[in-house]
Amino acid sequence: MRRLSSLALLLTACVTDGTPSEADARAFIDSAETELAALAVPTSQMGWVAATYITEDTEALSARMQTAFGSAVQQLATQAARFDDTAMPDELRRHFLLLKLSLAAPPPADPALAAEMTELQVGMEADYGKGKWCPPTGGDCLNLDALSRVISQSRNPDSLAMAWEGWRTVSPSMKSRYARWAELANDGARGMGFADAGAMWRSGYDMDPDNFAVEVERLWQQVAPLYEQLHAYVRTRLRARYGDLVPADGPIPAQFLGNMWSQEWGN
Repeated sequence: MRRLSSLALLLTACVTDGTPSEADARAFIDSAETELAALAVPTSQMGWVAATYITEDTEALSARMQTAFGSAVQQLATQAARFDDTAMPDELRRHFLLLKLSLAAPPPADPALAAEMTELQVGMEADYGKGKWCPPTGGDCLNLDALSRVISQSRNPDSLAMAWEGWRTVSPSMKSRYARWAELANDGARGMGFADAGAMWRSGYDMDPDNFAVEVERLWQQVAPLYEQLHAYVRTRLRARYGDLVPADGPIPAQFLGNMWSQEWGN
């Protein structure tokens, strides 16, 4: 908090005629980046501990660190708005944009809401990390690693369906928490001048967020014919192995693609 106070003093001192100078902007961003770098390392370290040793205490400690880091980013990004009309080189302007994009999901300005958002995120991450599916017929409960091994290695259709469906029993309890988290993330993004968190994510590619969506669609249309051919080839080969469990056309059942989220088909 002392560093934030010094930045506030810097802002007060540098604005003499209503518009801060390029030098003022550079001094601000240098100080902000130094502060965030000092916070980022312990935040990442605590996040690693919480992901490796999942307990209520490590969850609480990680939430506290993430809340402090997120609040610092939010406050600095809000203060940085003073420099929106300052003439500066593109290189420096990009530093200000990257400051706003430091968090995938910025917290709201309200400290209580920021803490709520971080607690939701850390809690969901913990539930996901320690999640297990227990076969209804008995036997050992299986975590994500064990179920992923089934998906990648087994060629038994029943086992594949069991693993794919079993892992998806872990997430329904998170639905309402995730909806609330998304609501808070949108609130935080709007506080930084974005329409919502999605627009913020699409702002990191050196173009207008709406133009980015158009560009992605353009690129997809170029790739789509090749993808459709690859999809048809994979579907045909899987149908040769699994028969009518894989349809002759249309989508491929996800459990046959060798990856819990169908991200990669190599397995």
